[in-house]
Amino acid sequence: VQVEQALRARKRKPMLLFDLAVPRDIEASVAELGDAYLYTVDDLERAVEDNRRGRREAADQAEAIIDLQVARYVETLQANARQAPL
Repeated sequence: VQVEQALRARKRKPMLLFDLAVPRDIEASVAELGDAYLYTVDDLERAVEDNRRGRREAADQAEAIIDLQVARYVETLQANARQAPL
């Protein structure tokens, strides 16, 4: 009810709400109100985990690129070492 009143007073301007309390302080039904965007600790946890997973995947890709380039460099060094001096 309070959020609905606040939305009316704000002329339906979007309202971003963060409920960081455990247990929750804001009713979950508030998220169903138009122009009210409710985020909880669980939502933030999911965002952090998604970000962490993305960084891990990027690090794995970077590591594969580095391994490939190091192998190419070593091959070049070995090929140069096998060539007879002029």
